[in-house]
Amino acid sequence: NNLEIIFVCRGMTKVAFFDCFCKEEGSMIGKLLAEGQAKLQDTALGNFLGASAETGNGIRLNRQYLDSLTIEMRVIDAIPASTEMNLFGRSFATPIMTGAMSGIAAICTNPLVETAKGVLSAGAVNWVGIGENDELKAIIDTGVSTVKIIKPYRNHDLIFAKLADAERLGAFAVGMDICFAFGGKREDMVFRAD
Repeated sequence: NNLEIIFVCRGMTKVAFFDCFCKEEGSMIGKLLAEGQAKLQDTALGNFLGASAETGNGIRLNRQYLDSLTIEMRVIDAIPASTEMNLFGRSFATPIMTGAMSGIAAICTNPLVETAKGVLSAGAVNWVGIGENDELKAIIDTGVSTVKIIKPYRNHDLIFAKLADAERLGAFAVGMDICFAFGGKREDMVFRAD
């Protein structure tokens, strides 16, 4: 309809609009434009073509138009959707979980503990990777259900010791990376050789 044509062209000045679409006097688009302008004068939108993008009125006019619309949703036997999920016998508010994070010390003081607090408030599951026992204890002490991911150390006794530590500290579950490579060199520093 005529109003839609004018809204599509809202970023143009009146002169640019006429130059692009109304070069021939009496053209069909010219007639539509005149009808549209007349209809706009009868609405709360006023003279829309006088308000180009440079004035900032386009946003205000769009908001006025959208506010004038009413949408009423009607559904049969609708119930609110549940985002809850169950994992290993526990219920959580959301299926969204953190990745097994570690090594993010540059963000803030105790970044994994701060992340755990946010995960707890979201009702989600927290996952952590490499880290010391005191850090894991501080994370679990926030009350968040935490899954501890153990790395595939060459030393099997170390793997079992880390599993026992996670259980003793109250980890919700444990897992093991199967695609983690130890060793490596960054510039002249060897890291994680075990």
